[in-house]
Amino acid sequence: QRIEALRRLREEHRRRALDDAVEKLRAVVYELSRWSADPEITGSEDKYRRLEREARTQAALAVRLAQGDDDLGRIVEALGDQAELVRCGRELRPLRERLGIEEPSASEGVAEPEEDDATLDVTPVDEAAETWAEEWPPRILDVEGAGEGERILIVGGLPDERRRELVRRFFGWREVEWVESYRDRQADFKTLRHRIAEGRFDRVIILARFCGHDVSQSLIPACRRHAVSCHVHPRAVSIPAIAQMVYGA
Repeated sequence: QRIEALRRLREEHRRRALDDAVEKLRAVVYELSRWSADPEITGSEDKYRRLEREARTQAALAVRLAQGDDDLGRIVEALGDQAELVRCGRELRPLRERLGIEEPSASEGVAEPEEDDATLDVTPVDEAAETWAEEWPPRILDVEGAGEGERILIVGGLPDERRRELVRRFFGWREVEWVESYRDRQADFKTLRHRIAEGRFDRVIILARFCGHDVSQSLIPACRRHAVSCHVHPRAVSIPAIAQMVYGA
């Protein structure tokens, strides 16, 4: 019964992630179409190249999430008149087959979509989404609901709403706030320290890979001072990782 519930949760997660990728692709294609209509009003050539890369990235993500012809049809429809975007890239091969585009020759290469490292770590297709629930050991499944009613703060990386909701529902958390902190976009640690002092959170999870040294100099001491559980995790958010790191699975 628990396995079936997790399967349903994963399928809901996949559908929402696919919807999001398709809508983002549609938005970028719209910008590219505006450029084609009137290049003067849309900016520099560099912006155009960035839009192309973003479109390929969202298309590749959508293909990974697609299950069946209907899903692929939605992606093709979102591409509109920008089908040339999928001419290269191994992950885009299903779209080329659907569109009748020939595979690139060896001389053309098979350049992959350029993706941001932080985004890859929090997208719905990494560790948590690719690990089938039935493959998780019993010790992972045994901590389902272990955080019932807890208020959680996650700091680090680029927040992902679907992943946030996935872990919230599995562990039974009452609230989860995920604060962005990555490269030059570091979190406002002073404000977070105040909120920890005010008792707003029961646990703080820090994704160390994406946070600077300010974390150890501010958030961790603040958690200790105010008796808030604090966990430093080197990777992205996933159910198995949190089950082991936070709840000792």
